Amino acid sequence: MRVLIDTTAVRYPHSGTGVYVQRLAEALGPVGVEVVEPPQRPRGRPGGEGARRNLVRSARNLTLDRGWLRDGLPAAAEAAGADVIHHPLPAWCPHSGHAQVVTVHDVAYEALRGHFDPFWRRIARREHQRAVQSADAV
Repeated sequence: MRVLIDTTAVRYPHSGTGVYVQRLAEALGPVGVEVVEPPQRPRGRPGGEGARRNLVRSARNLTLDRGWLRDGLPAAAEAAGADVIHHPLPAWCPHSGHAQVVTVHDVAYEALRGHFDPFWRRIARREHQRAVQSADAV
């Protein structure tokens, strides 16, 4: 089986998701799963929070993320001959012909509401729900 893992989170190697992606890729090889990494997608720095918040940068990243999920990631999976797309951050490619798996392990936007802009919290909630409802496995 060939699994394409969206490795965007590895850019932040000290994050929980970054560590998870690294460990998952290491663990799948010995059990016969071929892990494929897509080319790194374009993405700016996170928008920040509080006084450092940059809504323009956040909106740009949201647009880039949606384009990646709509076009970039499915094309990378097709080019790699992947059987499955794994999204370590809950996401979903709407027009992919590949099985899709999501992992949910960060819902800080719900637990720590005061640290997240209400607009972006709503987007995160909606995107996570859509990914979980649409995935072939969670």
